Amino acid sequence: FPVRSPPTGTNRHISPSANVLCSRCHLPGCGKLYKSYNMVIELSTQDTLEYKYHPVPSRTLRFKVKAANDAHLLLSANANPSEVDPVVEIFIGGWSNQKSAIRRDRTKPDKANVDTPDILNGGEFRGFWINYQGGLIEVGKENESAPFISFVDPNPVQVAYFGICTGYGAAGEWIIEDGTKISTYDNLEYKYLPTPRVALDINVRCNHNAHIALTSGANDTSPMYEILLGGWENTASAIRYNKEKPDKVRVDTPNLLTSSDHKYFRISWNNGLVKVENKERVILEWCDPNPFAVTHFGVRTAWGSTGYWHIEHVKDAEIKKIG
Repeated sequence: FPVRSPPTGTNRHISPSANVLCSRCHLPGCGKLYKSYNMVIELSTQDTLEYKYHPVPSRTLRFKVKAANDAHLLLSANANPSEVDPVVEIFIGGWSNQKSAIRRDRTKPDKANVDTPDILNGGEFRGFWINYQGGLIEVGKENESAPFISFVDPNPVQVAYFGICTGYGAAGEWIIEDGTKISTYDNLEYKYLPTPRVALDINVRCNHNAHIALTSGANDTSPMYEILLGGWENTASAIRYNKEKPDKVRVDTPNLLTSSDHKYFRISWNNGLVKVENKERVILEWCDPNPFAVTHFGVRTAWGSTGYWHIEHVKDAEIKKIG
């Protein structure tokens, strides 16, 4: 489980815990097994208005598929990528169930191509995982830690959606990691779904103005989301887009924060829905009509406030459980 070195003054530890053309034929319509670790971050922020950025959890998609051959997956930044949008295609059991491959932007030659005889079975489900973190794409079998195919992408796709399809004589039944069941037909048409949702559990202790940024890089980016908790002298909270006013949503939250003990919040983002909640209620919620792939978060305090933070990445299976 790769962990970047923490900034000075921080402590980190890890605790277990639309149809498109298929590039194989160009005819229309035709982790490592990471052991569900949570990353816990403890840090302090000064009265500087400067965000400190950290990567969001590594992304891993786990699924089972029952198909005789040609289980195809596509990773993209949006829900209906055009023919010119950057994508990563993964072919499992292609070439009559003899090979698997990774392809970039529907273009040959393949970035990786390996022999995988009889990797699929039309009579039983076979489990796989795909890890995509930064530019590293890895594909492996369920209960095996080593990938059977991988590719390091020098220009990573900001993955927010995945598509699935089958073809070349094979229909497929799929079970995605959250239990979602999907059928695909012998038509090479991708069905798109959001990638596994991610969230942060935050416990923060400060007088006021605990700010969280969600970005697509390890710095301020455009676009970006800002969540302002206990602003305006601890009387209101808001969600802001690209650091611009007016706020997308602002609500009164008197005495939301305190310097005497940590206050708990869950920050989540799913297909553009940015939400802040605690154990009692949803505090803030705004849906971005043009969502982007969040890869990093930043925290800061300001306006006379210093903060002490305990931040934990939430496992996908725990998204619906608060507290």
